Amino acid sequence: MKSLLVVVSQFARCTRWRSGSDSLESLLARDHFRTRFLYPRAQAEVEEAIQESLGDGTQGVVIVGGDGTVTQVITALHGNPLPVTILPAGTANDFSRELGFSSDPTELLARLRVGRIRGVDLLDVNGRRFCTIGGLGLPAHGALSVSRWRKTHRLLASSIKVLGTSVYHVAVVANILFRPGISSTIELTYRVPGDSVESHLQVRTSGVLIANQGGLAGLRVSPESRNDDGVFEIVLLPPGTRAHLLKMLFKLLGGDPLSSSDVTLYQASEARLRCPQPCVFFGDGELLETAAEFRLSSRPGLLRVIY
Repeated sequence: MKSLLVVVSQFARCTRWRSGSDSLESLLARDHFRTRFLYPRAQAEVEEAIQESLGDGTQGVVIVGGDGTVTQVITALHGNPLPVTILPAGTANDFSRELGFSSDPTELLARLRVGRIRGVDLLDVNGRRFCTIGGLGLPAHGALSVSRWRKTHRLLASSIKVLGTSVYHVAVVANILFRPGISSTIELTYRVPGDSVESHLQVRTSGVLIANQGGLAGLRVSPESRNDDGVFEIVLLPPGTRAHLLKMLFKLLGGDPLSSSDVTLYQASEARLRCPQPCVFFGDGELLETAAEFRLSSRPGLLRVIY
């Protein structure tokens, strides 16, 4: 795997990752990798670079960034089989953490030298794809608060770099304490894998998580979830008081996973969420869709990952 496109996030903590005194560029060149570095400012630049790579012999994509940059690349691939790997450089790095990837460039080089590839499931919401955990309600508002802070406030953006994953915990606490109307009633329709009959229910909840893996912002919110089993988990948060929701969050922060006594969980390969009014849906820490209805499905093994 000697010809690579390297996509570096504009929000990466450092765009010149080093091992000792060596930059990532020099490390890759020393191993005789042919590289093209891209520092995109917009999704269109990623789309153009990926399309060029599909036709010029590029053998893989290295993503230097976090979950949002992974989503940019996934979106640009449009299901094409060009494999990817990651040098985590974002805020949460949930996907990299789940895959066991470190921020050490020498570990990245070892992966590229071996070139083993595995398939990872993607999730689809109204035609938009993501790879980690998404959802709506309280989790969405927490994740999107961080995204908004990063993009609109220079001082806060600098603070986010210092806080790392903890900034998401701060954002969720702020939304629990101060956001009005944190619970609402939704309609959920889902199909259990292998079952042709759909289940339908109406439920009041403070938030919904659609989990393709167990971890979100360093917390084990859906411990049974895997990103290679062809299904996803629907985690319904209770419509409890603010005090109860804070208690749940601090339980997670203490290292304990959510259990059946904390949340209601369903496994599905397809689902539909209907809200009383348009609401935001996040995935991989970014805003994916604003709508009153969300159609969800699993795309088994669609993403090829160099590991």
